Amino acid sequence: MRSLLGNPRISIRISLLCSGLTAILQALAYALSYEGPNVNYFIPNALFPFLATILMFVAIGFGALAAFTVSPKAQALKALPCKAASIPAAVGFVAGAAILLLSNNTTPARIAVALLLVSAAYHVAVLAVPERHAAWVALIGFAPIIACVLISGIYYFDNTLEMNAPVKVSVMMGLLCATVYYTGELRILLEKPMPKTFVILSSLTVAVCSLSALPLPIGFLTGHFDRVGTLTSLPPLASTHEYPIYLAGATILLGTAVCAALRCLYLLSKASSEETE
Repeated sequence: MRSLLGNPRISIRISLLCSGLTAILQALAYALSYEGPNVNYFIPNALFPFLATILMFVAIGFGALAAFTVSPKAQALKALPCKAASIPAAVGFVAGAAILLLSNNTTPARIAVALLLVSAAYHVAVLAVPERHAAWVALIGFAPIIACVLISGIYYFDNTLEMNAPVKVSVMMGLLCATVYYTGELRILLEKPMPKTFVILSSLTVAVCSLSALPLPIGFLTGHFDRVGTLTSLPPLASTHEYPIYLAGATILLGTAVCAALRCLYLLSKASSEETE
């Protein structure tokens, strides 16, 4: 048991598995225990949201365990691991920008759309630009951070959904974690990596985002959010259609969570394989 818990590859896989189960349970919670559209809360004493929250904390715990047992090879981090992980993140930012553009016509939303597109460009640059120019890539690497903060502000001042509604809380928590996660990416690009911290931030982001990144799109597509309508029927200013703007955040978090999971898994797997050579 001690050898299993001391293996960061096993710990991170358990963490990611728990995050996946969290997403499934939260999706079931929205499907079976959510009192939308008029109440916007789960029914009292609902089981699925409780289990999802417990598993989220278990995922965070195993992610921290993976970080504390990380090998010296992983600590010699010189570049962002698994560059291909930027692909889902870029897709998530573009999708989020498109949904936000369709669902909200305010000035802050337009600024956020521009920042989301720059964030997508950042991930493309991570893929395309040689590592020797990583410092230049870091210049636009602040865009995801600013975008997540701005969108959180939009959600905070949105009075169409209660402040403590599960949808709002879960998306804002995910955006907060994504903001901190991208600071970890910037440190690597600027050649000031903190691998253990990066593993913690990655697993934390995946775990927290699992409450909204997958459940909200599933709930949207399956019609469990009655006031959403469809993308083709959204008016230019959807002030009475509050969920599409939260769907924008969920798609951003979905791409970021997949990116963080792949980078973290690749980092620990590669370090462990080098350790055994």
